[in-house]
Amino acid sequence: SSRIAAKVANVLCSGEVALSKAAYKGVPLASTNPAVRGLQLQSLAYEIDQIVHPFSVFSLPEGNEQMVSGRRRGMHRAEADWIRDGRRIEVKHSKLLWNPRQMHWYCHFTGIKFAFHEVRSEDSFDELWLAIYSPRGVHYFRHSGRLGVYNRGTMTASQGHSIRMTSRKGITDPLNALDIVLAKITDGGCELLACVLW
Repeated sequence: SSRIAAKVANVLCSGEVALSKAAYKGVPLASTNPAVRGLQLQSLAYEIDQIVHPFSVFSLPEGNEQMVSGRRRGMHRAEADWIRDGRRIEVKHSKLLWNPRQMHWYCHFTGIKFAFHEVRSEDSFDELWLAIYSPRGVHYFRHSGRLGVYNRGTMTASQGHSIRMTSRKGITDPLNALDIVLAKITDGGCELLACVLW
């Protein structure tokens, strides 16, 4: 019955909260608002890029491009997060999360503006960095351009594509699951740029 299904869903969701909460207990930035955490991870990525490319010229976007809706963007909504030697760098972040229904840990990156039909004739960036926030630390990768990308249907035009990476089903330990996700990412042609371990 629908009442039984609702009770099962509530139990599964409480398991999700408990498992994720236990995994991130005492981890830096765990209690930080996701949007604020994203800006902090982006700021750290910018510093890492400056260290890796000490002789490059860096600039921040002006944030004056128009969105699909026609409104102007603020700096934090610009198509790219910074520019290095004329190359547009975009950083997307995801927290390693537990999915109780699928019984696996996963990362989900959203709002990625790859080229899309008549809306965008080219990617909105030259380099896409993925930041995985986990109980172990933060891993930064340069995306290969194809791994895990999927279309979001009618929302793709305005909200962009998504990238989703999962561990194997039934692995409840987040660090074991992270190792599987990291292996999938590197095997898929993404380059590890830096990691900051707790």
